[in-house]
Amino acid sequence: FCSSPMPVVRAAVAPRLAQLLPAHPAFAAALMPLLRDELFRAEAAEGVFDSLLQWLCGPLAEHTRRGEPAVTLRLLEARSKGAQRLGAWLLPQQDASSFSVLQTASFGLVDTAAARQWATEQLAASPERTLAELGDALRIFDSRWDDARDWARQWFGAQGESSLWTPALLVRLCDHKDAGAQRLGRELLTTHFDVTDVTTYMLQLSQHPSPGMQLFVTNWLASAASRNADVLARLEPYFLSVLSQANRGRLAKARVMEFLAAQAMHSEDIARIVARVFARQAVTGAITERAQYVAGLRSIQEAFPGLDNPLQTAPVRSIAPRRAPPPSSSALTGGPAA
Repeated sequence: FCSSPMPVVRAAVAPRLAQLLPAHPAFAAALMPLLRDELFRAEAAEGVFDSLLQWLCGPLAEHTRRGEPAVTLRLLEARSKGAQRLGAWLLPQQDASSFSVLQTASFGLVDTAAARQWATEQLAASPERTLAELGDALRIFDSRWDDARDWARQWFGAQGESSLWTPALLVRLCDHKDAGAQRLGRELLTTHFDVTDVTTYMLQLSQHPSPGMQLFVTNWLASAASRNADVLARLEPYFLSVLSQANRGRLAKARVMEFLAAQAMHSEDIARIVARVFARQAVTGAITERAQYVAGLRSIQEAFPGLDNPLQTAPVRSIAPRRAPPPSSSALTGGPAA
């Protein structure tokens, strides 16, 4: 009856329920989740959610506060405005330490602004705990709300000196769909760059479709893949992706082409990989760039004549110019007399 769409029914049951609840705590404890679950459903009529919240935040408040932390997160993540209102009321009254770092960061994704602010305050209030679970804390970057993402970029950017930034976490930031997270990832990556991890960074980031990230990856080509046929072979999809960009990414394309052309001269195995890339681009690439690929294939052919090369050199045949036929005798004498 508490969730009846008819106001008269809700009003009729209220006095009797108000008498029962103080005297029967077990009944109150059993009733609370039933009323709370009604908030996850569509509101049957205007005023139903208001009535339910009056019970849950009033006579049943003691039992409502005893709910599991996961229930609070579920309330705030719900599409129902009634559930969100109860979650926003409940969250500040709960012990922040009862929520994991992942749950706290997840509050930064909800629609309720007060809950997002609570999440950022709690993450910042316990930096050691937050950084100890850094991978879970980065969940807040998935928020669709600017205030949460702006806070995340500023706060995590200030933690750049932490040794807890592993290659996997840095790649995760660089590979994020949010442009701000990508920028932060590149900044932190430069700070924590370790040549021993460069191949790990290179291979993972090379799969990112963003032109900006592809250009960023070119900075590591020499240190990650120079004279290494195995790494170059694994990077072949990256090379084709960069070189296949139409009307964009000119600097990245120039760097990749120059790097590959130089690498091809080091060994036959590398030359075979580069020839495969150049051969494809000579056929499918932009017309204005095909001459460069042909020139590269020509250089590979000269350096490794025994290597299978799609470039075939056709001999040039010398053809003598055709001579005009000698004039006829009539043309010389002016033709027959009239």
